[in-house]
Amino acid sequence: SYINGLKAMGERGVVEANLLLALLFYQGQVVDQNISLAMQFYRQAAVQGSQAAQYRYARLIQSTQKDNSEAAKWFLIAANGGHAEAQWAISQVYHTGEGVARDEVAAFNWGLAAAKQGVIPARLAVAFYYRDGVGVKVDIAESYKWFLQYFEQTEDASAIYHAAKLNIDHQRLSEMTATIGLLEKAAGMGYAPAKFQLGLVYRDAI
Repeated sequence: SYINGLKAMGERGVVEANLLLALLFYQGQVVDQNISLAMQFYRQAAVQGSQAAQYRYARLIQSTQKDNSEAAKWFLIAANGGHAEAQWAISQVYHTGEGVARDEVAAFNWGLAAAKQGVIPARLAVAFYYRDGVGVKVDIAESYKWFLQYFEQTEDASAIYHAAKLNIDHQRLSEMTATIGLLEKAAGMGYAPAKFQLGLVYRDAI
């Protein structure tokens, strides 16, 4: 049968066969859904070196077995292999300390790695890390940059509001024209804190 053929390929070391089997059993396609078998095949592919399988296996461990330590181990393996979502996942693990010792420096470093690969929530987290000096020295220019990059991907008005607030709070006078533009844009998108802040800027300019 099709499934037996895939199993035979997986046993011969064809990682794609194990990945496909895991997906089929996880989603209940062609076969009845079986999360335990899905985990078994994800683990086989993970041991064979598939970063995607390592990441998905870790997620399943988190959600079904609640074994945060084992999940962290596989997230870290995949992250070290360059898997972007795993890098973001292990960043969150180090931030919360679930399954590992809490380590904000590691959380920042892995978050930055994920952000550089385009993981959207990682970009916002990195902006706050740089702003607040968590796990890294305060760097207003870097924080500003990441808030803007996050906005470019999400159109989240709060991001450009935070970018503008950086310039105001740290008196980056050379950026004030850009600051007003950011506040006007966020206000135009209906973001109430930006409207309030824009009113203060206009009042102080009088």
